[in-house]
Amino acid sequence: MPFRGSNCRTRNIPGHSRAFLFILAISFCPPILPAQTAGSITNHALPVSGFLSVIDVTGNVYFAGRTGPVTTGAPQTSGGGGTCFINVLPVGLIPEPCSDAYVGKVDPEGNLLFGTLLGGPTADQATALAVDAAGNVFIAGVTLGSFPTTAGAAMPASTTAKVFAAKLSADGSRFLYSTYLPDTAATASAIAIDAQGAAYIAGTTTASHAYVVKLSPNGSTILYYGTLAGSKSEAARALLVDTAGNAVVAGNTSSPDFPVSPGVVQSRLAGTANLFIARLDSTGKVALATYLGGSGTDTPAVLQADSAGNIYVGGSTSSRDFPTTPGVFQPVPIVPNWNETALFGFLAKIGADFSSLVYSTYVMTSDRQFPGVGVLAVTPSGDAYLTGNTGAGFPVTESAPQTDFALLWLQSDFKVVITNLTLRSLEISCTGLAKTAFRTKSVPSACATGLIKSRARHLGAPFVSLPSAVNGAAPGFALIVR
Repeated sequence: MPFRGSNCRTRNIPGHSRAFLFILAISFCPPILPAQTAGSITNHALPVSGFLSVIDVTGNVYFAGRTGPVTTGAPQTSGGGGTCFINVLPVGLIPEPCSDAYVGKVDPEGNLLFGTLLGGPTADQATALAVDAAGNVFIAGVTLGSFPTTAGAAMPASTTAKVFAAKLSADGSRFLYSTYLPDTAATASAIAIDAQGAAYIAGTTTASHAYVVKLSPNGSTILYYGTLAGSKSEAARALLVDTAGNAVVAGNTSSPDFPVSPGVVQSRLAGTANLFIARLDSTGKVALATYLGGSGTDTPAVLQADSAGNIYVGGSTSSRDFPTTPGVFQPVPIVPNWNETALFGFLAKIGADFSSLVYSTYVMTSDRQFPGVGVLAVTPSGDAYLTGNTGAGFPVTESAPQTDFALLWLQSDFKVVITNLTLRSLEISCTGLAKTAFRTKSVPSACATGLIKSRARHLGAPFVSLPSAVNGAAPGFALIVR
């Protein structure tokens, strides 16, 4: 199936973003898979790497951040108090109530099942979210102090700690634990849960190095606090726990002496700041690590693994020589005239022992809000689902529900399934209603079930929701890689 969209013309629309929704499916690897028909897709509950939302197998959505609507019976229904100041130009500092961390859950119809605050008299915010198989919600975030903790917490009190972690019961009625994390932790970028319920949190230290901390299942003990450091700076961006129970962390580093391992994909720093991927042992020490990147700055945002232990990483890069492999979706970067900062998206798959680059491709994304690949989920067999922002010139299949650059507004019943498969691309068709500001391809009615459900909340800022088959949410596009 040929691609359209080689013309990178842009249409500037006053008052609207230049990031638009598209849906694309491609295949990298032979043999050719059997054709899929409507109703033949099997749903899986997949882990997701990306924005602060998770969708469970029944379609409930969990989300976190700061200060949102609360429900009766929540463990904290009112703000923690205190006054903070925001700088509003040209007025200057304006007082407002300090924000609290927030966790919420809505059902598939959008009804709020529970919502709770967690915070004290200073500014608090959740910056990482995970949900375990039982529905318990784990968050980590940042605080300016006086944060509420629980009895028996690993660090119940601190005057200098800046990061917290907490576990909320599945019904949203109580915090099972809430604790500070070590004082040298400055940010919390990602959180992951192992099969025993232990929480792993990754972020950046006050000395500008990456860290991973492991908490016991009841939050009473810090089992390890490991740092990943070279002579310059590092930042952890994404995290997972592999099938062996080891933490795998991705970030970027500007250190030429970052502790990489022999025989890995890339053993030398190639640019200003390359990404790194590291597997830790049971004590939090680096067991295996590699660089990956080109001559610019490469920043991972999402990280996943398949059942064979292969690692998938996506994000953004300014490198025009980011390492790619032959025959992939975009082996060289596409630079449309609306990309002003020359940031590109990428997706790479690395072998379980970090010695082989199975595939690596650019993905043309917007350089505006959330540049690069923003959300990633991987099936046990290795199909990768990714979303992000893009714009005019993105290659689409002829049968895609939108083949032309336009503002697209999709109703919530819009559905897409794979109906035909070739070596390099997947043909997709759909049912539902599509409304556009300009024009779109007519929507066929042959499909009875959905692989990808897409929702756009308003023009210029589309919201993509992947259902129980793939957890996650991100604006802009959905891409399937096989």
